[in-house]
Amino acid sequence: METTRTSLAGIAQLDAAVQRLLTLRTDYRQAPQDPLVKQTLVEIDQAIEELQVTFEELSQGRDDLERLAGAVVQERRRRIELMESLTVACVFTDGRGTIQEANTSALLLLGGTVAGVGYDSLCDYAADREGCEALLARVASEPSVGAPFFLRARTGPPIVLNASVARVHNVHPPLWRWFLHRA
Repeated sequence: METTRTSLAGIAQLDAAVQRLLTLRTDYRQAPQDPLVKQTLVEIDQAIEELQVTFEELSQGRDDLERLAGAVVQERRRRIELMESLTVACVFTDGRGTIQEANTSALLLLGGTVAGVGYDSLCDYAADREGCEALLARVASEPSVGAPFFLRARTGPPIVLNASVARVHNVHPPLWRWFLHRA
């Protein structure tokens, strides 16, 4: 929420500037009235009005940002709850295959850890890294893909999984949702 702190500081600075201008205006109004002072007072009044409009716009923008941030947090919580309720392994990756989110079923299947989310690539768990990278290239060019995924086993031959992959709509940067289950 660094943006919120920055916007609060900007709003506080703007408010302080308005208060200084109000003080100046009061001081000048008590001074003898000559044409230069009258013109200065008019300009101060215009500046105060512009600053107050800007203050209101910034305040409204801050409020909108706080509401949006709350909605994002709530939506993320719902998505995590949904992912955890799935019995199938569900993984979200970026275009390079880096795991951005994974449910418990996926971490258990892959042998991954929560600490690896955001760092590990799905290809780190593949028995055939080049095959995984080729699958990532295919996924990037097609809206949805169904293909085998060969998982590196702790011992023995690779485990064959069915991967159903689709690009997630309306997110930036792009994400891909992977459903993985044993073939």
